[in-house]
Amino acid sequence: MEAWETCPQLVSKPRVRVSIAIPSSILETEPDLRGKTLKAGLIGRAASIFRVEEIHVYKRRETRNLILLRKILEYMEAPPYLKKRLFGLDPDLRFAGLLPPLQAPHHPKTPHPARGECREGIIIGFTKKAVLVDAGIGKPIKVKGLGRNEAKKGRRVTVKIVDPEAGIGIPATPSGYWGYHVHTHSSLKSMLKHVGGNSLLIGTSRMGSTITEIAEELSATLRDSESTLILFGGPHEGLQEIFEDEGVEQNPVKFTVNFAPNQGVRTIRTEEAVYITLGILNFLLHKNLS
Repeated sequence: MEAWETCPQLVSKPRVRVSIAIPSSILETEPDLRGKTLKAGLIGRAASIFRVEEIHVYKRRETRNLILLRKILEYMEAPPYLKKRLFGLDPDLRFAGLLPPLQAPHHPKTPHPARGECREGIIIGFTKKAVLVDAGIGKPIKVKGLGRNEAKKGRRVTVKIVDPEAGIGIPATPSGYWGYHVHTHSSLKSMLKHVGGNSLLIGTSRMGSTITEIAEELSATLRDSESTLILFGGPHEGLQEIFEDEGVEQNPVKFTVNFAPNQGVRTIRTEEAVYITLGILNFLLHKNLS
């Protein structure tokens, strides 16, 4: 095989690659696992609605919340038929039934795939000529063409179903939006060092410029960018306070924006800010296409 196959484009990728960064401390306001699960679910759902490709969770205070938030977000992103194999019976996920389903492009509606359909799978074994992949169709898919580095047991792969009845597939690469990836970082400063250099950085703050004032400038800058990373503060501290606490000497963001001017509540929760911000940016990105 000369090159990996391309998956059918069910949902197109956004014109600009969008990532978000949120603090693990957003879970601190919830007193129990049930509440933390529901809050994490709002973040995962927002990311999928607005085609976010990367969710960066940076640590603020408790490591426990960092681990839990990543776990729940990854659980949501996994196709339903892979959840048990990936996560087993994890006590941290005992309220997972309350999470909103993502119904993302890589979450198929039926266990019976059509010829040419792409699926996420996990490598579960090997034959002499093929890799065996669990892709949720009731039997292992025999996949040829995976390199030695890719063919590791337990690794997640994307395959295109060549023959559903015979259980034959080939490696594939999604051409459209295919869910998000979750990354954790020891601090916001550490995250910026590793991922912030090549993206347009947008900070969210009640103290920033109102979106009505800078919409045109922001829209034009977005149009000229390949990727953008949106930074959110936590429930007890804004971005500027976090920068100062972590010793970020120079504000790295291009824009600090108040996306909800004249708000009618004392504070806007981080999960609410994620929906507001992504919704407005989605409008600006589509506006640029007209």
